[in-house]
Amino acid sequence: MNSITKLASSAVLLALTSLPTVAAERVVSVGYGLTELVLALGAETKLVGIDMGSKTAISRDNIAELGYHRALSAEGLLTTKPDLVMGSEEMGPETSLNVLRDAGINVQVLPSADTPEQLLNNVGVVADLLDRNDAAEPLRQQLRGQLDHIVALRESLQRQPTVLFMLLRGDRGPRLGGDGTPADRLIKLAGGINGAGFSGYKTINQETLLKMNPDLILVTKPSEDGDKVDSANLLLKELPLLKFTAAGQQQQIHKLPASALMGGLGPSALTEVEALAQRLVEIH
Repeated sequence: MNSITKLASSAVLLALTSLPTVAAERVVSVGYGLTELVLALGAETKLVGIDMGSKTAISRDNIAELGYHRALSAEGLLTTKPDLVMGSEEMGPETSLNVLRDAGINVQVLPSADTPEQLLNNVGVVADLLDRNDAAEPLRQQLRGQLDHIVALRESLQRQPTVLFMLLRGDRGPRLGGDGTPADRLIKLAGGINGAGFSGYKTINQETLLKMNPDLILVTKPSEDGDKVDSANLLLKELPLLKFTAAGQQQQIHKLPASALMGGLGPSALTEVEALAQRLVEIH
């Protein structure tokens, strides 16, 4: 290759690498937390598809609902003609994602926002992908303000109250959530102690729960109408002895929206942590 050809090739390469990244205009968002970021960044009009868990975050009814976030159909995704599919590490299966990649579609797998730091980082990543960088810093400032308030509440605690999380599952009976569960992350971020004493979920009889004597109980009913029902009252109907715990006596049994547990930390989950931290401060 002579010097002129080399110079021309270098110029072409420089031009290509200098081109601005084309922002996605047809987006599939998988995971409630990420979908919330899309909305908070003012990019809802770019959405053409969401997973089942993101449905309650969306006000429009012309967005395709593509099913469970771990069992997405490649065919269903392709019908939305996306130029970007993004989700957390729980998005799958990998076979469907590989079909999209082979079709030339940009697939972005973001780390789950299990920490405040990762949430703030994801704001920047999503803003870059959607060309909403002007909205990223105001959103980060809002989230940092909430985090600072949570830290201040946590530091004002005279003791760490014991919190239990109960998951209502229809006819299968309530289950207690232990270490490593989404609710556990929220409890600890708010400054509480998860009183379960084990990892994952277990069915526990109400006599054992009574002995645990929690200061506060959170309860979630994951269903399409779960955030509308009085899940705290439902829990007391199923486990009436809980009214004799410290939480029951002090009316500290509260509904936790299922949306706060889906897709890692997001704006609504952080709002629930802030509310929980305030309740913990009020416990004596």
